[in-house]
Amino acid sequence: MTLVVACLVSLLGVFGAHAIATDKVQPSSLVRQEAVHPYVEKIGKFALGSLLHRVSPELGVEAVAFDPNGNEVATGSADNAITIWNVASGQAMRTFYYHTGKVNFIAYAPDGGMILTGSKDHRAVIWDPHTTYVDREFVDTEPVESVSFSRSGMFVITGSDNRLAKLWDTRSGQQVCVLNGHTGKVEAVAMNPEGGTAVTGSEDMTAKIWKVDECIAQKEGHLDRPEVTLYGHTGSVKAISFSPYGRWIITGSQDYTARIWDAKTGSSLGILGLGKDGKCEDCHKAGIEAVAWIPPPPIPSTWKEEDDKVATASNDGTVKLWQAHSGKLLHTFTHGGKVHSVAFDAKGERLVSGSSDGTAKIWSLDTYQIQKTLRGNMITPSKPFLPGQPQR
Repeated sequence: MTLVVACLVSLLGVFGAHAIATDKVQPSSLVRQEAVHPYVEKIGKFALGSLLHRVSPELGVEAVAFDPNGNEVATGSADNAITIWNVASGQAMRTFYYHTGKVNFIAYAPDGGMILTGSKDHRAVIWDPHTTYVDREFVDTEPVESVSFSRSGMFVITGSDNRLAKLWDTRSGQQVCVLNGHTGKVEAVAMNPEGGTAVTGSEDMTAKIWKVDECIAQKEGHLDRPEVTLYGHTGSVKAISFSPYGRWIITGSQDYTARIWDAKTGSSLGILGLGKDGKCEDCHKAGIEAVAWIPPPPIPSTWKEEDDKVATASNDGTVKLWQAHSGKLLHTFTHGGKVHSVAFDAKGERLVSGSSDGTAKIWSLDTYQIQKTLRGNMITPSKPFLPGQPQR
């Protein structure tokens, strides 16, 4: 068994360095750190491409994201793995390891060329999803709970258990701005798609809007006071997202509710599902872990207010689809296990949910039916590659 693990480390755990275009700064030497998954087993005689990765049933899917073309889904899991799936077939195309802790969050760059992951191992990492090369890693002092790209892909934001949110330059790998104002873990972050601001959600039951453009320009900036603090939740703010044009914000909390806010003034615009009688019969029955805002239509002039929809994912085992401005519940998807993550595809035709039951499920927003179930209990990795060679 010792020999097998040693072989696996040498074959699966070494990642080459691949720099972002126009970036001449060399990645950290830590990029070559080796990692191996404890559940990888030998099957028959050891041979390249003959390995089966078995995930313990209790190791759930913590993070999900569609690529911008809608052809692939990326998942991050509690067993430290990242898997790229073919949406049409439901088959795993590549599974790879580098993180040494649970993968909490995953996001594609706007052009789809890179993915960003945040982990309990105190790191956020930028990957090439096709070669599995590690391009950049950003090291914090505590677990990284949430990550987000800027619209240009030039910057990322991370939220950590150290109560700070940090902005990093993806070209140099350097920290460029620190947001210091929460009194609890920063569990959710998002960058405004129109630029200029970022929003953070925290264990301290607040969300905060920050004006980050000047801070970024200083390159070693530090903000101790947000533009606006959003008060109203009575539980940890676990999830947050801007609307596609940055006008509104949705927050999801452990108080079982999701709220819509004005992104400029910070005014609360309502609680999803709350009736005029003050009751919320459609609300989740457990804490909300993830939120997502549906992308805009290809032709903006065709947009109607009722087309603006949001999704919330909860520990009650469901995903709920809502009209964003009326707060009307449109449908409840029953996943099964606690739902940790949710994302829309770029066309707003499907959503994917990731659960503690070890699966990710792709749902049609037309029929509300499951299109594919991505099962993490038996994944065949791509052919292992030698150090310095891309995975194929």
